[in-house]
Amino acid sequence: MGINQRIKIELISGIIGAIIVAALVDATKASPYWLLIFIPILSLWVAFGSIKHIMQVFFSSGAKSYYKSFPFDEGSLKIWPETQREFLYLGVTASSIKEELRRFLTNEKASNKQYRFMLMDPECDAVREQIAFKKGYDYSKLNNEQNQYIDQEVELVRNEFKAAVSMLKIQAAYTCSPRRLEIRKHNEFIPWWLYMIDQNKIVLGILQRGVETESQPALILEPNKNGFANLFTSVHENTERIWRSSTLV
Repeated sequence: MGINQRIKIELISGIIGAIIVAALVDATKASPYWLLIFIPILSLWVAFGSIKHIMQVFFSSGAKSYYKSFPFDEGSLKIWPETQREFLYLGVTASSIKEELRRFLTNEKASNKQYRFMLMDPECDAVREQIAFKKGYDYSKLNNEQNQYIDQEVELVRNEFKAAVSMLKIQAAYTCSPRRLEIRKHNEFIPWWLYMIDQNKIVLGILQRGVETESQPALILEPNKNGFANLFTSVHENTERIWRSSTLV
């Protein structure tokens, strides 16, 4: 049963209950002012049941919070430093957060934490689809002008990819022995970017077709404490699948 259908049923039940109470009050010749007590109580009971159900669905799904616009400092200053064991990034080139990543990794140079970075292979098939999505093009019906634009953007992605890899490879976590930072390139169209902290928190940035902005909506996902599968489980498993299919840089 859907949430909206459940709310309708509970509201109808509350109304019927209020009518019954009103009839009983009238039948016993009690003061009609009792209605001012019973009807609000019934209404609150119905509302509480509906809200409780919605909250159960929301939190059981794994979604802990939602940002209409996720600011960079929320990640680099608040969420990334929560890392105790492992930090993972999945995206295209990380160009929009390159300086934040540099500072984060520099501050973490004395730690024993592991870092995994997955960037999009600039020579892969998916990169053209990713650019078309960003511009709002129909990838199945590109015209000559759109193809030319995508060709130019692919060159930009190549340069950003090289810059990100160069930045990552000079970090202490990469140059140390044993190496604690691994860089891979993937061939996946991804309508999101992702941070994963210690395998138990995911920040999922949601990209919108045709909308070019540095700040996107984001979901904070966590596993269900009772061990049941939820949205975190699916995103986590898909991320690990992409990691396994990606290649070392």
